[in-house]
Amino acid sequence: MTAEDGFHAQTTSILSLISLLNEIESNPSIYKTLPNFDFHLRSQGNLCRVSIPEKSIIPSSLNTFKRYCAKVAPGGFEAVDKLRTTVYLIITSEIKKTTEKPRSTQKQAINRLQHDCARLNIDLLRLTKILKISMAQTAYYANTYKDPTLMALFHKERRELIDMLSTVSSNDNDNDNDNNP
Repeated sequence: MTAEDGFHAQTTSILSLISLLNEIESNPSIYKTLPNFDFHLRSQGNLCRVSIPEKSIIPSSLNTFKRYCAKVAPGGFEAVDKLRTTVYLIITSEIKKTTEKPRSTQKQAINRLQHDCARLNIDLLRLTKILKISMAQTAYYANTYKDPTLMALFHKERRELIDMLSTVSSNDNDNDNDNNP
């Protein structure tokens, strides 16, 4: 490759890159076809490393990039860097738009949590009712053996289970079902 070929390749690359940046500025959805292009816009050093052969954009060092921009880019390297930052801001705002979920208001969040809490309380009441029915049946079978040790163990375990599943005091529950077979 001769010096003239290198100069031609670098100028074509820079002009193509400027053209691409202008296209993205006017139509931000173009960047989606370029993988990791937002990474290349984060810094000057990353911009000069862009390589898109199908668009005749080749990588170079930052000093070479600055030198050729001064020769061929309208406004020099400063204009290209300004265009880079503008496009980067546009792309990051596009990325945020596509990834942001609509925020719920605090009132909606409170209502959703209250609904969840009410549903859980209903589930807890159902489980407690099932447990009480089961314990009543167990009490009936424990009474058939007429063993005081077995009955004492039953009442102790019954209080413990009801305390685990209910916000109602176990003393209140003991009086409810002692006489129910």
